[in-house]
Amino acid sequence: MSSVLFTWQNDSHSMSEFKVALKLAQASGASSLLILACQDNNFTAQQVDPLLSALSLPIFGGIYPKLIYKNKLMAQGYIIIGFTQPVKISQINQVSELTTDEQIIEAIQQTPLINIQESNSDGLLMFYDSLINNTESFIECLFECLDYQTSIVGGGAGNLEFKQAPCLFTNKGLIDDAIQIVSLENKITTAATHGWQVLKGPFLVSEVNKQTVISLDYQPAFDVYKNEIESISNLRFD
Repeated sequence: MSSVLFTWQNDSHSMSEFKVALKLAQASGASSLLILACQDNNFTAQQVDPLLSALSLPIFGGIYPKLIYKNKLMAQGYIIIGFTQPVKISQINQVSELTTDEQIIEAIQQTPLINIQESNSDGLLMFYDSLINNTESFIECLFECLDYQTSIVGGGAGNLEFKQAPCLFTNKGLIDDAIQIVSLENKITTAATHGWQVLKGPFLVSEVNKQTVISLDYQPAFDVYKNEIESISNLRFD
């Protein structure tokens, strides 16, 4: 992206080094900051909130199990990206309390996103708490409110223990149960794919409970996974 002023990467989980990095970013002349951090840093809201609230420029981003930087897998550390151009951050809190499409659409329409089609924005970054139960409904409603040609790149933040915890960076500190949508003036393109291949399926997800799949094709999900994996491997499950 031509609007990127600098990228600061550090493999350390040291809070003192993170504090120094934020001070340097603040003094860099950037108009906004994207912060990505690894789960194993064990950053807590108590540690991070005073540092974030002291920043005078808009910040956004999230905590993830691992990060990739220049073909390197990071299990600890963080990446800070400074943008030269200002961004517009639309943040919706307590997303899990929006139980109907009407409530979701109303929440979206109350953000700056409703003006995006009249702006010069060509792309959106989206960061959200991965343990929000209604993410799929939110994304469907988001496309209803926006032009379907809008490019959106993002993913769910959080940890691999599936325990909800503050995982999004904001100017008020770390938060959970929220979605950030960041409007950029540059067109977003992707230059990588996940590399996965289809093993079996597709299957009909016939029953779920929040993030837990209960049944596939009206059969217990465990049995379906067990049978399919055992049929193509030496693994056995009880």
